[in-house]
Formats: sequence, C-alpha cells, structure tokens
Amino acid sequence: MRIKEAARRLGISERMLRHYENEGLLRPRRSENGYRWYDEADLRRVARIRISSRQGFRRGRSVPWLHASPTKGLAPARPGSGSF
Repeated sequence: MRIKEAARRLGISERMLRHYENEGLLRPRRSENGYRWYDEADLRRVARIRISSRQGFRRGRSVPWLHASPTKGLAPARPGSGSF
C-alpha cells in the first residue's frame, strides 16, 4: 500500500512515516515510479517502534524485540536494517 493508506491504517501522519525512514528505522520498498510501498511487515514494525517510544526507549538504545518476528524470533526486519 502507498504511504497515504499506511498512515491512515496506523493512525499517524505521512510525515511521521517519512521521519522513521529518515532515521533508518523503516525501509519501505519503492515501486518502479519511486513511490514508497508498505506491506504488513512494515506496519507491524511501525507499531513496535511506536510502542517502544511510548515505553521510553529512544534511538540508539538496543531494543531487540523491535526486530522480533512472531514466527522466527529475533532477526532484522530486512537485510541491512540494523538495530534500533
């Protein structure tokens, strides 16, 4: 889904999604024409980012469960995504 739909479903602004991307916390795929393309895994990742932020975690602190997969345990969301 494109950024507008992802933001609507998450209840946040498009600007916040771009902020997470600029901070290196989120890496949506890009369509051939350059539009950001979010999938369900991206939406779950944003939900974990928002939960960790509400819990007081900040960028630079290790939050292993940010990268947790419900079926595969701890792992980066995408290759090269790094840590929180």
